[in-house]
Amino acid sequence: MKTVATFCAAILAVATVIPTQASATFELPNFSQCAKVATQSNTNDREVYRFFSDFYYEIEDKREYAITAVREWAETYAPGCLGSTTPVALEEIQCDNFVGGAPVCRIESDTGDYVISKDYVDSTNVVLSKHDEQNWPQIHASKDMDMLWIAKPELCYSELLESGGDSQAYYLDAYNYRYFGDYRYVLARTTRDLVQNIAAQPGQCMYDTVGVEAYKMACSETSKGTKVCASRHTNGGFFVFVSDDNHGMHVIFNRWD
Repeated sequence: MKTVATFCAAILAVATVIPTQASATFELPNFSQCAKVATQSNTNDREVYRFFSDFYYEIEDKREYAITAVREWAETYAPGCLGSTTPVALEEIQCDNFVGGAPVCRIESDTGDYVISKDYVDSTNVVLSKHDEQNWPQIHASKDMDMLWIAKPELCYSELLESGGDSQAYYLDAYNYRYFGDYRYVLARTTRDLVQNIAAQPGQCMYDTVGVEAYKMACSETSKGTKVCASRHTNGGFFVFVSDDNHGMHVIFNRWD
């Protein structure tokens, strides 16, 4: 009995020394400092940055991938903020699998949230979303079977991607839609605005819509109000939506592989 007790005590001692993955913490660059010193973005949205992220395939826990992506972004686009960090525990990071193989993760910081959106190929978009304290429409279960009329991205595929990359980001003003009957209606409308604006330019793409049931638009939200949504039910590629302050909407179009 003494031998068994000694063995069990040894196991407990080892367990207290080796931290579990859930309790791991990482240093996160502070949003407030990084937003101040960040250089110009490389997308059509001044608060969305895209870069090659082959490290995604080397990290099993997608929350750790999100931390790595923010660090990579800061080293490239905001090196002046690397000295200002806050510890973040893994359990504080949320990742959604709205589209298989393209997780969208959310990390809350001091004055804004980092939204890390993996595209369907080899790149990552980091969105700087200031804490959203605006009043947006609610999502109502009673509207789940309503049709969202979303712009068909396959008819404007090359123009949406613009540079021929894996994704492209845009910023849309959604202030006039703040009284819509459901938040998902706002998302659909921003896709129509985006593609109609592109199609209106001489020699550009065609514009049409496709009906997608509202329940097929998946959404989540941070404690500070940043809303993140996506739907995989479009051809050619899919849209990711991230709300911002002043009723702004970051819209990222990602091509299918």
